[in-house]
Amino acid sequence: MEVLRRTSMETAELEDALKESHEHGGLDPVVSYLASERRTDLRRMSHLNPLSAFPLIYYLESKVLEVQNLRLLVRGKAVGLSDEVIEAHMAF
Repeated sequence: MEVLRRTSMETAELEDALKESHEHGGLDPVVSYLASERRTDLRRMSHLNPLSAFPLIYYLESKVLEVQNLRLLVRGKAVGLSDEVIEAHMAF
């Protein structure tokens, strides 16, 4: 965590995610935050360098996220989770 604090990332949001993870007893908020930051960086890089491989990488990452969300939706419905719980775990 100290390495992340020394980077150029927005540490206020990271600290909020860390505080939330301590309250809930898991690292889900931190992982969600870092995944969101990765998607944001990939999107930004795909627009900054349109002739590089970044647009393709961003597209593939988007498709992987879409498949993960569909699997979460189907599996959540199969075990009877409420729509609110399923939506809270989906990444957008």
